[in-house]
Amino acid sequence: MTVIGASFCRFADGLLAEEWVVWDPWELLSAISIWTVGDE
Repeated sequence: MTVIGASFCRFADGLLAEEWVVWDPWELLSAISIWTVGDE
């Protein structure tokens, strides 16, 4: 299964300092047949 998302990272002194992850939970729930979207 593939879920579309994005990861944004901030580096400080060559190390990962912060990370933000954004993804679509509705897509995941639809992929595992817990929630249907649209006319499915």
